[in-house]
Amino acid sequence: MTMFTSSEQKDLIKLLSTASDQDKVMKLAELHGYFFGLAINPELVMPSQWTPAIFGGEEMCEIGDVKEGERLLGSLFSVYNRMNTESRTGKLLFPFDIKNSSEENISQVREWSRGIIQVLSKSKKLMSHYDKTRNDRNIPIINNESFAVSYCILRAVAFPEKTPELLERIQKGVKSDTIDVSSQISDANFISMLPEAIISIQEYALAVQDSINKAEIQPKSFIPVQSSPIRVEKIGRNDPCSCGSGKKYKKCCGN
Repeated sequence: MTMFTSSEQKDLIKLLSTASDQDKVMKLAELHGYFFGLAINPELVMPSQWTPAIFGGEEMCEIGDVKEGERLLGSLFSVYNRMNTESRTGKLLFPFDIKNSSEENISQVREWSRGIIQVLSKSKKLMSHYDKTRNDRNIPIINNESFAVSYCILRAVAFPEKTPELLERIQKGVKSDTIDVSSQISDANFISMLPEAIISIQEYALAVQDSINKAEIQPKSFIPVQSSPIRVEKIGRNDPCSCGSGKKYKKCCGN
């Protein structure tokens, strides 16, 4: 499975090469992970917020040819839109074959993981959404424990130097029914568990989004609009009739 089409990859490589600071610009795998995170994130992030991170700062890139710049940026947003559509339709998949990964591919897996973490770690809705409504049948049950373990696995792959710390956190913190976490876990084990962990994170993000959507469409209490009472003036029998005939009311409409 590939991260980008050949044409997308060609345009993205060219676009990233125009970044002002090449030491801070994202690599392709990291960019894909970043877009993957944005696609599953239940919290909307505006382009003005996520584009600077790609290029490593506010001064994004330097492209002399305006039309070429527009075309390359158009390719970037096209990939972003495509991955968002894939996420909504359930077609956004983990892009690596872990079983047949070379050392170079593993390096890309780590870069990809760091990209997705950049988004997830800043998502307030995702990271702070706890299952406080388990007894409410209208809101889906969210497995926080599975997410916690899966997120630790993702971080362990992204930052292998933190593996001992994350392993201790998993062993102390949570037991997961979906991911088997044994006491003898190596870096290779974390990598092998990553595809399943990503599926768990996607499911959690979707459940959080469903919970938010249901909360937003709950019917609000009805408050009746108070209006002034209608006044009806009584017409005397000897008063002129209100129809304008000139006759007394008792000899006209009041007859």
